[in-house]
Amino acid sequence: MEGHRRPGGQDTAPDRPVAPDVDLGHDVVRPVVAAALGLLPFVLFAGASSTTTVNGEVVQDSRFNMLGLVLAIAGLVMAWRALVARGGQRRLRSALASVAGVICLVQLPHSAGLIDLGDVWPFGDGDDAGDAAFGITYEGLNAETEQMALNFAENLSRDELHADIVNRYSSMLIDVVWHQIYADTCHDGEYQVDVTVLRDVPEFLTSGDIDRIDDAVERNKPVVAFECDPQRSDYNMVERAEKVLQQREILDIEIDGYLARFGDGGS
Repeated sequence: MEGHRRPGGQDTAPDRPVAPDVDLGHDVVRPVVAAALGLLPFVLFAGASSTTTVNGEVVQDSRFNMLGLVLAIAGLVMAWRALVARGGQRRLRSALASVAGVICLVQLPHSAGLIDLGDVWPFGDGDDAGDAAFGITYEGLNAETEQMALNFAENLSRDELHADIVNRYSSMLIDVVWHQIYADTCHDGEYQVDVTVLRDVPEFLTSGDIDRIDDAVERNKPVVAFECDPQRSDYNMVERAEKVLQQREILDIEIDGYLARFGDGGS
């Protein structure tokens, strides 16, 4: 490229190409809107959902988000148009449009209920449950619950106290099993309670009592595979564990009261 000649006969340096100005509407806004369309279905839902619940615990949750599909497709089209457009800051526009396209592509199978977004995308409800930090805060029975247990241990008849102990063992071991299965499935067996000690039963329970406990536990086991997510982890790894610790303390009080009043044989 020829330089310009200044007055007096001196040549100037050749002209340099001027970078195109950034067109906010063309280069930035459209890709950002496309990305927003891909992200909105994480908080907006219009479609069909179904859940499977066992003993009050949601063990399977499937959703088909029609609105999410529509928004993701619209975002994908907008991202594609931004990619193939000419002029302006092409590199900036292409980078933003590529990110938006990836978001929308991931959103499509998520909204269709084909994937668990916790395995592939950090914005979903299914964030990796395996990395959850458990906050067991149980510090023992409160005064009211402890007094209730003492009243039972001191005032219930032999048969009533015996039956309450059997029922509490059943309830506690059901929670233990759910906690154990969820921990095995989602957290590499990181039990928050000692599952072996909890299975020890007092000698005064008969073989019939133990059969009833085992039957109750078997009937209340999960019937479908667990899905792992932070909400289920909070319940099965923290709340269930704290319920188990509470029931164990109540049982210890009742068992001590039973043995003090009736002895091993319940006579």
